[in-house]
Amino acid sequence: MTGGSRTFAAFLNRPSAGRWLVLLSVIVTASANAEEPFEPKTVDDFRSLAGLEDLDAFEGEIDRYVADCMAHGTGGSMDARCFVGYEVRDRELNVVYARLRKTLDPVGREELTESQRDWIRCRDSTAAFNSYTLDKYFDEPGTMWASMRARRADVTLSRIVKARTLLLLEWEKTLLQRLSSELPD
Repeated sequence: MTGGSRTFAAFLNRPSAGRWLVLLSVIVTASANAEEPFEPKTVDDFRSLAGLEDLDAFEGEIDRYVADCMAHGTGGSMDARCFVGYEVRDRELNVVYARLRKTLDPVGREELTESQRDWIRCRDSTAAFNSYTLDKYFDEPGTMWASMRARRADVTLSRIVKARTLLLLEWEKTLLQRLSSELPD
């Protein structure tokens, strides 16, 4: 990957100023170690949020993988395989959802199921409109545009899923605190 490509990759990975600096340092480190073999990961290869010390560690693992993948990529549409954030976060959402369901009585499970169905409809319609806007913005031919579009789609969908997962975690925490306070000493 050329110096300009590394800089461009850093720019694409700029979800916020703080994370941008982290990603820039990861890309520079990854490009310095470009001779090391890169091992593509599947969604199941990423550690679970429950297995990490905090949300920042979970997010950092995804960010490091994306940067390392792009540093070892050939550019263009092949970089689209690097953008795994949505899939990894969706896996975690499903884990948290299943855990939360186990803490609920039948009425609570029904309410959660209906809430999740409504959220899925909203997510899907948001994804459809996002796809429409990306198709309009990234309408140029070429593999670079495909990579940029894939990154934007991943970032947007990741934010939606992350927000829902954090809400589910908050509900789980609230219910578990309530349950623990009801336990006899």
